[in-house]
Amino acid sequence: MVTLQNEISEQRRNNRKRVYDSLYFSDAPKTKKELATELGLSLPTITQNLSELFKANLVCSFQGEQYTGGRKAAVLDIISDAYYSIGIAIAEVNIRMIITDLRLNEIGYKKIKYHVNSFEKEMGGLVAKELKAFIRSSGIDATKILGVGIAIPGLLDKENKMILFAPTLKVRNISYDFFQSEIPYPVFVENDGTAGGMAEYFSNHEQKNMAYFLLENGVGGAVVINGQSYLGDNVCSGEFGHICVEPRGLECSCGKTGCLEPYCSARRFSDDLGINLEDFFDGVKKGNELYRSMWEDMLKHLAIGIHNTRIVLDCDVVLGGFMVQYIEPYMNDLKQYVMKCNFIGEDADYIRLCNFGNKSVCMGMALHFVQELMNRF
Repeated sequence: MVTLQNEISEQRRNNRKRVYDSLYFSDAPKTKKELATELGLSLPTITQNLSELFKANLVCSFQGEQYTGGRKAAVLDIISDAYYSIGIAIAEVNIRMIITDLRLNEIGYKKIKYHVNSFEKEMGGLVAKELKAFIRSSGIDATKILGVGIAIPGLLDKENKMILFAPTLKVRNISYDFFQSEIPYPVFVENDGTAGGMAEYFSNHEQKNMAYFLLENGVGGAVVINGQSYLGDNVCSGEFGHICVEPRGLECSCGKTGCLEPYCSARRFSDDLGINLEDFFDGVKKGNELYRSMWEDMLKHLAIGIHNTRIVLDCDVVLGGFMVQYIEPYMNDLKQYVMKCNFIGEDADYIRLCNFGNKSVCMGMALHFVQELMNRF
């Protein structure tokens, strides 16, 4: 796989990482001189580090724009397709898969509906089978796959490789080690909200602190503080779906009542009404009174959850998951409801929609192996 010289000083390793990161996060290729100026390193040091990255097939050089005088300078960039990463999100009735290159450019995407009688006995084989077909159809070189990240909508014990509780999957206290047994690549399993949150942070490094709400068939999320995922003492932070927004309210899949999840998850509209989301929102647009009333109630309860989170964490709130495509036209309404909750007269511009939409969780899982590669430097 990746071959980089490891028996080097910490300073040299740090310089190598700085050179690669500078190219990775740049909007345009750079010359050696530009790298040296930006990083405060000598040209010989830049050249030495680039030589190692060239040998590892991680960086390339090509002719750039023509300068005055007719000479062209060689410019440098990372090789985005040097390796690939795969992210998988498992939900109640479907599996979503994405293949990305090192810059998280989408190479392929697939959504599969599924049904299993036993999650523990059948899911590993099902995912492995679908993954194999997905890789084959994408046309990528399978030897360049860094790994497969799998997101689960539930609480995890990663030390013991256990799913402690995943209400929408209807599983509790089972091992997830069967994924690695079935899949012939390195496997990493993470909570879906945490995955989505880290993908959004990675796409917007200027935002150091963030509360990420994942709105899908369930409601989850993540808390990012100073660029790091904050998991909490019991690895339960970011479970925004179980904030109480209506005491003695609707019953939640967790067994309690009044949680945010039964008010704001997609299941409220699809399962309760027996229709798909497209039909529900078409009805909202056409003025169906029942649908409009349910949607308004959803926005009001979501506003309570967002406001309470803002009061506690005092950071921006990002909304992610496949529900955001339906929320976007109603963002002004949502912000108005949030502002009515606020006691200090603050506007609601701290709320925004995610960058990756319904693919944020898959992207976050693919990101894991990209970051793992970048941290090897």
